[in-house]
Amino acid sequence: MCIRDSARRAREGDIKKLKEQVSEQKQRLAHQEKENSNLIHQVEQANNERDKRDTKDFHSLVLELEKKLRTSEEQRQELQNRLQKADEKWSEILEYYNRPDYQNLQKDLEERKQKNQMLLNELKKRNDQI
Repeated sequence: MCIRDSARRAREGDIKKLKEQVSEQKQRLAHQEKENSNLIHQVEQANNERDKRDTKDFHSLVLELEKKLRTSEEQRQELQNRLQKADEKWSEILEYYNRPDYQNLQKDLEERKQKNQMLLNELKKRNDQI
């Protein structure tokens, strides 16, 4: 019986050691799970902060691009208006020079030039004779 008692006590000791090991493993596992949970929480917080920062940066970029677009559109509109005014002015100028009375003035001017030239030539002749 002694051997049996001794074997039984040895088994009970082994069982007790195994239970202690299981308990320790459970504690380590619980600690590891808590640590993992904390790490997951930290990663989620970091991701949320990064997402907020990225969103803020994205919105800032969008606002900046919208401002540039408005400025560009305003400049385009201003240039369009200036081009239209220049086109209108050019049309007025062309219209003025294509008027019949202007054409008549041009002819009249040519005729006067010719008359003046003839008179000048005649005066030169008279001056040479004197």
